[in-house]
Amino acid sequence: MLYQGIVIKKTDNGEYNQLVSLYTKDFGKITAVAKSIKKPSSKQAAHLDVLNLVDFLLVFGKNYPIITSAQSVETFAGIKSSLPKSATALFVLEAFNNLIYDHEKDPALWNFALNFMKRLEDGVLNFSDVKDCLIGIQKELVNFLGYSQEIKDEDMNRLLDSLSLRKFLSPELISQFSYIADLE
Repeated sequence: MLYQGIVIKKTDNGEYNQLVSLYTKDFGKITAVAKSIKKPSSKQAAHLDVLNLVDFLLVFGKNYPIITSAQSVETFAGIKSSLPKSATALFVLEAFNNLIYDHEKDPALWNFALNFMKRLEDGVLNFSDVKDCLIGIQKELVNFLGYSQEIKDEDMNRLLDSLSLRKFLSPELISQFSYIADLE
């Protein structure tokens, strides 16, 4: 069966393989093995790039499912060509990786992720003030996940870090854009 997902993270696994974390329509967040993806002759490598929306086939194995075929549906080139958009998208992917449990299918969360990526690609989000844009996205995500909207802007990063076992890195990166914009 053909599945669809957004690639949220890739991690090396051996000399040629990678573990690919995807947020999928059918399974929620999953991690699968992409065998031989790091070989120069790999045909899947470009398709399984972070931020890509992909159609893929899985074979379920002992430890991790194995991606046997992958085809990009959308590469979100507009996001990847803009540093502020890329950093913002990476925040959302980092949030999905840190805050969402594996194998918890949620059609509403899938629609949120896909609509967010399309809004970011189409330039619907306002980047005149990158910091305000990030706070807006953080509030939208926190609200969508069911947490209170009564959080002050300055407490948002602390809340996200408290909800996750891992520290969020992308808000620090995004804050550097504000600093750079102030210098220009």
